[in-house]
Amino acid sequence: MPIPSSRSARRPAAARQAMVACAHPDAAEAGLAVLRRGGTAADAAVAVNAVLGVVHPCYCGIGGDFFCLYYDAPSGAVSFLDGGGRSGSRASLEALARAGLSQPPRLGAGSVVVPGCVDAWALLLERFGTRSLDELLRPAISLASDGIVPTRLVRN
Repeated sequence: MPIPSSRSARRPAAARQAMVACAHPDAAEAGLAVLRRGGTAADAAVAVNAVLGVVHPCYCGIGGDFFCLYYDAPSGAVSFLDGGGRSGSRASLEALARAGLSQPPRLGAGSVVVPGCVDAWALLLERFGTRSLDELLRPAISLASDGIVPTRLVRN
């Protein structure tokens, strides 16, 4: 279901029995649409994050990390998901020593991690989601295809 950016970027997304707080109205509307269709907060979080990757690519996106503090109302449990990047498969303490380093470099290729966002989405949905990743990515894909109306945060 496409979410028209020209409409929602001009006014805040609003709902009576749900709440999504984020930096762009198209992302908030994507999350609210998921909740309106009976999705969980985890489902909405993935949809919101995916849209933010389109409308605010320098702040969010699949090439980055994802951290989530999740409250599961039925169980009353709070969970934390660390979707931070991990080191590459060839990175090791031994590899650092061979390069003459005692710790990972702060700059350059050796400081880059493998993005953890998409794997974190999958883990979050596996545990708390009720919707498919395919369904949750549709608003972001639609916006990426049809274009967005940038907010002042992006324009400035």
